[in-house]
Amino acid sequence: MLNGFFNGILGQIGRQFSHKQAQELAHMSSGDNRQLNLAIERFIAARLFYRVLHSYANAVPLGAETKIRISKFLFIDVGLLLAARGIPAQSMMEAKLELAGKGELAEQWVGQQLLYSKATYINPELYYWHPPKSEGQAEIDYLYVQDNEIIPVEVKSGSNGSIKSLHSYVIKKQAQRGIRISSGKPLVERLIARQNKIEREFDLINLPFYLLNQIERLLR
Repeated sequence: MLNGFFNGILGQIGRQFSHKQAQELAHMSSGDNRQLNLAIERFIAARLFYRVLHSYANAVPLGAETKIRISKFLFIDVGLLLAARGIPAQSMMEAKLELAGKGELAEQWVGQQLLYSKATYINPELYYWHPPKSEGQAEIDYLYVQDNEIIPVEVKSGSNGSIKSLHSYVIKKQAQRGIRISSGKPLVERLIARQNKIEREFDLINLPFYLLNQIERLLR
């Protein structure tokens, strides 16, 4: 049963894990929600997984407004994630990230970097955002805080991709800037977010994967 819980959560990396998914996983693993919750807490305590909580993102600290029952999970390490899924690391290293077809791997790697991008004395924490279902299906992969500014972060496994979710966040939260992490070139663009006839200018920071470890310095 514990092995079933482990593999089930492993298969949910990068995806929203709600009460519904928890019930399905518990049932498939011949357990119940109480056993699953206990297993999750033990996995987290052992630092095998990290829980990325949903935040309403109205103000810092982000942890003051969270949905405990809605979250995403990161694994301890992207290399170990490949091994656990039976994917040879060498096969990934020989292919471009955008050709690997594994968006969740890109999100896992970015999450790892953001978790430990702050000074070592700061307790690592990470959050994500999405609006109520009645307001659309947008989702911001991660929220990054810099000098009390909440900056939305979108991860793209290729060199481009839609940023409709960023537009939605910029409008709803009146954000000044956002980040798109991808395999594209470093670039800062002045864009206009548009939604329901509302417009707002913002700066889009296009950050390639190889510069992610410099994110704090680049945002100053």
